[in-house]
Amino acid sequence: MDNSILPIDVCEAVIDAVRGYTIWNEAYRTWRTTALVCNAWVSRSRFNMLRDACVWTVSQAELLRRTIERNPSAANDVHALCYSFRQAYVPIVYFAAPALFPKCRELTLRTDWSRFPSGYLSRIRHESLGITKLVLHVDGLTAGEFFRFVWSLAELDHLEVRGQFRFRKGEVGLSETLSDILSRTKKHTGCAKLEYLDIEGCSSTANFPPTGGFGTNVRFLSLACPDGVSAC
Repeated sequence: MDNSILPIDVCEAVIDAVRGYTIWNEAYRTWRTTALVCNAWVSRSRFNMLRDACVWTVSQAELLRRTIERNPSAANDVHALCYSFRQAYVPIVYFAAPALFPKCRELTLRTDWSRFPSGYLSRIRHESLGITKLVLHVDGLTAGEFFRFVWSLAELDHLEVRGQFRFRKGEVGLSETLSDILSRTKKHTGCAKLEYLDIEGCSSTANFPPTGGFGTNVRFLSLACPDGVSAC
């Protein structure tokens, strides 16, 4: 659009403004359209489409992976990544995607982990070391799996926990013995930068959160339990 009477920065501002005035699905369709207008609009349209990438199906995850493979520079456009898988099982290759996005700092994992083999989450924890904000749904996870994943994110400063942990048969909460084991496993380095902690859904009878489990620098703490216990 070399002959446009509008400066390119004005055009890009209009493209960006779509995010604030429409729901995401409509905005996505609009950006796909603006990307076809001219070469000068491709970069900004693509940035907005990928900045907050959300994946609900394996086919969408595969499309995102192929997009990055075909155009590696697009990986820098992804700043936040959300996986909300509903299938019974998702291959590990799709959960490992944060490693492909050097500027991705926000990660949301929303799925029922009881559908996956034990230890599945631990296989992707080292792929996400640049993450500073994590929203993790823990349904189907044990407390040990949860903490090992969270502690592996050295730059984490914002954590939101949703759902209920999976306990062993006959166990109603996080035992003191397990708390001690987790504390020793962490070696006093986990959650060193964590300042924001929001926990919603974990029963207050579960002895959660355990003492020292989230470091010593939390400045904001919000607890909302299904049995009516809450604090902020």
